[in-house]
Amino acid sequence: MMNRCWSSFPTLATIALMGIGVTAGRAIYADTNLVDEKSWVVVGTDDLSTNASGIAVSVNGHAMGTFGELAFSYILEGTNAVPVGVVKGSGEIQLAVPNGPFGGSFFLTGYWDCDAGYVPTMTISNLDIRVKGGKKAVVEMKGRISNGVSMAAKDFELMMMMPKPQEMEAQVSYQLMATTDFCVDEIIHTNQDNFQVARMAGNYLSAETNDNDILRFSRVTSHTCVLDYCNRTTKSFCYHLVNQDSLILTNKPPQLGGRAIWFVNDGATNSNTPTLAVKFMTPSSGQIHPQGLESATADPTAENVSVWGNWHSVKGTYRNKKKVASVRCILEALSPQPLSCDYNP
Repeated sequence: MMNRCWSSFPTLATIALMGIGVTAGRAIYADTNLVDEKSWVVVGTDDLSTNASGIAVSVNGHAMGTFGELAFSYILEGTNAVPVGVVKGSGEIQLAVPNGPFGGSFFLTGYWDCDAGYVPTMTISNLDIRVKGGKKAVVEMKGRISNGVSMAAKDFELMMMMPKPQEMEAQVSYQLMATTDFCVDEIIHTNQDNFQVARMAGNYLSAETNDNDILRFSRVTSHTCVLDYCNRTTKSFCYHLVNQDSLILTNKPPQLGGRAIWFVNDGATNSNTPTLAVKFMTPSSGQIHPQGLESATADPTAENVSVWGNWHSVKGTYRNKKKVASVRCILEALSPQPLSCDYNP
């Protein structure tokens, strides 16, 4: 796959897509076999991206060295090991459906700081890798993450689940603590772009050339209560992407009516890159608002679209050593296919 980059574009978009960066490149040299156990193969290698950051890696508590990128493969029955995941020290995570290509990327928490501006993601500084379970073994990783500005988590946990034929899943959890007094920029709160709990990024050049082409989510369309009985109706909304500089949801974004935001590849281009999804567990989906940003580009390798869930209940200020948020979510890569839409605004 080719290295991804982002093109230049005006002000808000320039800052808000920082950290998407060079993502799909998988060039490998000086690779080290870290795990070969229970159908899992994990290889540590160099990340040749411009925003590379090293992960100090141990396996079952034994130090193995520092690597910019970890590549995860799974041995399916009757086949060789097939790539299903990539984790980079820069904080980027990629998932692939078995025997399918990698496409867009997942990123950890980012936010707008009153002084520092956009702080795009948390970097991963160290991980201990353990393979747990029998026939359905998972790769459990525990370590530390930090944005280098204001927040860190000493209890970061990432679990690569056993792949399914049409799906690959990873589970992420961590508790963010303030490492200094800091302020969350409330000026852009109305656009739901001030505290991104988790983010997905991919390419959209045209209807014929893209990794993903639709932002999909459910929203509450009616909520009525009589005495102790409440009835809630949700509908699925699909926003088709455009190669332009703009927020995807230009009106005040609604709260989620379900747990997930989908970054869809509907399969129309036969690109076979996966649909991505984030399921928000903590903060709860009722505190999450979907949003996205598009950037005009002519580069078919640029991750020029970013989609995220914004934490509506974030406070304006946090004190050093105080808890900021507990984050728990499920990351998914799904085989490309059309998904139903009640509304196509």
